[in-house]
Amino acid sequence: MKKFVSKTYTKKETVDLKNADDSSTVEKSLFDIPIFVTSAKNNTEIKKYVDEEIVPAYLENSKRYMEQQNNNLIDKDDFYEGAVRGGSMKHLSLLDSLDGENKNDYNEGINGLSTVYSDYFDGALKTNQPLLLDLYKPDIEALMSKVGFNQEVPWHFSGYFWYAITQKGGFQDTHDHTTGPSILTFCGIHYVEYEEDHEAAYFINPQEQIMRATYPSEDPNLVPDYFKKLIKAPKMKQGEIIWFPAWLKHIVPIQKSNKRRIAIALNISINHD
Repeated sequence: MKKFVSKTYTKKETVDLKNADDSSTVEKSLFDIPIFVTSAKNNTEIKKYVDEEIVPAYLENSKRYMEQQNNNLIDKDDFYEGAVRGGSMKHLSLLDSLDGENKNDYNEGINGLSTVYSDYFDGALKTNQPLLLDLYKPDIEALMSKVGFNQEVPWHFSGYFWYAITQKGGFQDTHDHTTGPSILTFCGIHYVEYEEDHEAAYFINPQEQIMRATYPSEDPNLVPDYFKKLIKAPKMKQGEIIWFPAWLKHIVPIQKSNKRRIAIALNISINHD
């Protein structure tokens, strides 16, 4: 079988960038990633629901966790703290797919990929799905209008919503929202309780691996900014929603603030008759 190899002309030319004429070169973008930031239209009602229903249950579970910890019934470990408080994003790890021998070498406290309190898993008060669907309906319709959905088409949408509460040290590792059996069109993050010293989710350039593979230098300080556009976090405020495609990978950095942060995640499926 013939082996294909990358061919290149080996002569190296010295570059004179100081005298390069770039006046006729125009930068254009071929493929845009649609990201939209908006203020939640029913933010007051949503925050009231969170404060009156979700937060009290969270505080009760936190109290139960501390009692168990003080009685040495559980390990003092951040990952387990998240799990006992209502569920960590364990579906993002490979733990369940490991065999017995390798599983013994897997330290969830070190390798766990999230420490959050969330109703995405058993142990926490479940979100009122019909209520949130109704409250987020104006935002979803505004998003569809902004994206350019044909107004003459009988579109339908469905949604699934869950909350994520983090304290200092909480985080979520790299993930996206592409999962079956439902096909998701857009996802959103609504920052319900969010202070100035909090950080929003960081989004990863879909071309990140390709861009890293084509670095012209091992020293990142020498390469143009184009090669550094690998990850970015938009500035967010309390009450705002950021919408993004379900396939766009993102990460929630380790929280440094001592103030509680509460976000609601939105998975939206859109189709027509």
